[in-house]
Amino acid sequence: ETYPRVSSSTEALHHLNQTTMSLKGILGDTAPLYYLGNHVFSLLSTSHKTELLKSLGRTVIQGLRSNGIRRVHIGACLANKSDHGDKGCDAEELYDKASSALAAARKKGPYGYCDYDSLAHPEKHPLREPSDKILSILRKRWRKDASFALVQLQMETEFREITLSQFPSEWIIKDEQDIYLYFKDTT
Repeated sequence: ETYPRVSSSTEALHHLNQTTMSLKGILGDTAPLYYLGNHVFSLLSTSHKTELLKSLGRTVIQGLRSNGIRRVHIGACLANKSDHGDKGCDAEELYDKASSALAAARKKGPYGYCDYDSLAHPEKHPLREPSDKILSILRKRWRKDASFALVQLQMETEFREITLSQFPSEWIIKDEQDIYLYFKDTT
């Protein structure tokens, strides 16, 4: 989705043409591009990996930004056959997911990206809210300190203990999913 800052239909058409040419230049023959109206485009990709989808989204945003498009929002979702059995994915459900992600992307500023999985599964988001246990520990600490820094780490189990051995134990707060390093200001 792009937002033209125009005062006439001629300028709006020029903006649409500029956006379309920019998208075709960025995407090449990667996937078919569709225009849905109101400066909203759709791209269907065969990729089934969230990382590739995010990379493509970043590429599109940066490309459009460098071509002078001032506001770009991308709502992305995966159509996994595993979610729907052998029948494939339901087009209406896919559209609803993409629309929800697009609405969330609009709230993220002029160049926003949102993947539907982060909306559907907030517990898997890398910057999810800490558990109640961790929040309780943090509240006790930050009440006593005028200022502090908090670092959230997520890592494979095999590297957890090696990495943690580098920090004093009073800095470390951990649960089964995340590790938090609490640095209080000593100045």
